[in-house]
Amino acid sequence: GHGYRWIQAISNGRRFAYRAFTEQAAGAGLTEVTVSMHGHEAALHDGLTMAPGSFDQSVAGIGNLLRTGCHVSVDIVVSRRNVEHLAAIVERCAALGVREFDILLIQPFGRAWENRDLLLGAGAAPALRRGLRTARSLGCWVWTNRVPPAFLEGMEELIQSPAKILDDVGGRRELFRGSIRGGRLPDCRGERCAFCV
Repeated sequence: GHGYRWIQAISNGRRFAYRAFTEQAAGAGLTEVTVSMHGHEAALHDGLTMAPGSFDQSVAGIGNLLRTGCHVSVDIVVSRRNVEHLAAIVERCAALGVREFDILLIQPFGRAWENRDLLLGAGAAPALRRGLRTARSLGCWVWTNRVPPAFLEGMEELIQSPAKILDDVGGRRELFRGSIRGGRLPDCRGERCAFCV
């Protein structure tokens, strides 16, 4: 090899439902996989992914990965449809053996903006905090990503580092540069600004 000691993949986890593939990936040096989970049961998860059977495949993938000794963390993109179930999603994944979660707020771009009824308002904060408390009560490590500080009252240590937010902004550098230097307003301006990191 090339001397890498830690190799991570970010995945929906579905391909890892195939045990031979998972064992081959682990044998090739895969050490960590972050799997996206959006529900605690198939109807919710599959409804959000729009891929029937994806929940069962992702759950099977997590099991196969853990059996190979890979570290598995779970990303949960929180939306209006799943925020009330966040604690249940954490419990379901923890029951599989997952001990690390990244809680991400849905951002108003791409399909998320086309389906803006999924974007969260301030009323979602209590359910979000319940989910975070559940993860902690189970001894899990928790990160947040793009969660407004106001949502994390009483859990301020989970506020995302400003350096990470700068990374997000950096990904839209040209959009901001055109606005600042050329007076060209971003195409995304307006209604969605209130939902954007």
